[in-house]
Amino acid sequence: MIDNNLIREGLVTSINSDYTCDVYFPDQDYTASKLRLLNPGGSRNKDRNLPNPNDLALCVFIPPSLTDGWVIGFGYNDEDNPPAGDENIHSTTYPDGTVISYDSKNHVLTADCNGDVKIVCKTAEVTAEKAIIIAPTTIRGDLTVEGQIKASKDISSGIKVSAPTGAFGSGVVGNKVANGGLTIDGKDWKSHTHSAGSLVAPNGPVTGTTDQGNTS
Repeated sequence: MIDNNLIREGLVTSINSDYTCDVYFPDQDYTASKLRLLNPGGSRNKDRNLPNPNDLALCVFIPPSLTDGWVIGFGYNDEDNPPAGDENIHSTTYPDGTVISYDSKNHVLTADCNGDVKIVCKTAEVTAEKAIIIAPTTIRGDLTVEGQIKASKDISSGIKVSAPTGAFGSGVVGNKVANGGLTIDGKDWKSHTHSAGSLVAPNGPVTGTTDQGNTS
């Protein structure tokens, strides 16, 4: 014969600091205190997922006691409905509205967070066909790019750019300082010379017109 009080439904009234909760049973108008919460992970993988007051709790008791027992799960009721979705959606919804969900039909993992996201690890490696960042981005540290950098808008910098070789288009604005060779239109700027007209006196001006000289 099964004791009718062995498995019972009740409403959580409070959560205690020792990972227990108090549950009220309205059919008999009494409250069981400090019922232990079932941990699905055991001691190896621990899960912290505390209930809220008024959550519908399924409880089991160790006979003949009606106070020594466990809360083994929680269910939805008229006041606490499941989150929106279908059978393809697995999701976790937090009290502040943050939702982490996975759509197994469309293969989409979504993290919709109402606050900041912090990831702390030794090494982060992301492999994807394409990565799109829609936000102003700050990188504190060295940046190594093993490939081309393409920009559809202007690039501004208040620092020196160093490179073994470089090619600049017509849109370069500002002072350019070259510590090394500089080639313009196929001509080496260091060995490039101009001549025009003739020199008047040892320290006089050069006379003549541009069509009288040559460049090399």
